[in-house]
Amino acid sequence: MRHDLAATATERRTSGKAARKRVTRGALGHWDEGQRGDDALETLLAQNQIRDPGLLPIRHQRMAASPWNYYRGAAAVMASDLASSPNSGLNVQLCGDAHVLNFGLWATPERNLAFDLRDFDETLPGPFEWDVQRFAASLVVAAQENRLKPAKAAAAVTARPRSTTRSCGFSASILASSPGAAAAWTEPGPSSRCSSAGLRTVTPGSVSSGAIRRLVRTGAFSTSVTAQPARASACVTDCSQMAEPSSRFRSTSP
Repeated sequence: MRHDLAATATERRTSGKAARKRVTRGALGHWDEGQRGDDALETLLAQNQIRDPGLLPIRHQRMAASPWNYYRGAAAVMASDLASSPNSGLNVQLCGDAHVLNFGLWATPERNLAFDLRDFDETLPGPFEWDVQRFAASLVVAAQENRLKPAKAAAAVTARPRSTTRSCGFSASILASSPGAAAAWTEPGPSSRCSSAGLRTVTPGSVSSGAIRRLVRTGAFSTSVTAQPARASACVTDCSQMAEPSSRFRSTSP
């Protein structure tokens, strides 16, 4: 499959319209359990082959505690389920586990604060909509876990693809003009930029302004090693133990 960055805007638009014919946007919200190609339990057990045997009982116990905990630990199950349905064919490097708790605040190299993914240990190539679907489903499961009204969950699920559409449009506008592809990867779109004032407008009144400011300050330190060398060095020192001829990360089992 050719990388579409080399294609013209007209070719990319044509490709997008063709993807809608392969699978309509409305169809992305439906899944037929009868089409499931793999057993969920077998999928989870197969993953155990590459996990630390000593931690498996803890993992299974946590997943069995609630639907939300199961959902968080069953990224492979959902990927298998989604693979049994038609997809857009617009493949990207997915997060692979884009549930709501795997997003957070990050400081960009320009010192802007952005809301973005922070977990990539399940990353794999696949249709872009799989990450969108996993995020949307996580909002519903998390809302049920916290006993929120279905209407609130539905509003959150509706807002997510709208935000994604705005971000994609922003990136597309950069690709169509100077400075080109690099900025499309590094510059957060309007939907991703965060501030204390902006977070206040979308946060329940029960959350104090002080808590929001602390969240923003924490996000300001979540950046690359080059941006915060002293903090990164302290983190490595705290998480590792000295071993000849170099350092080694300590095992901190739950």
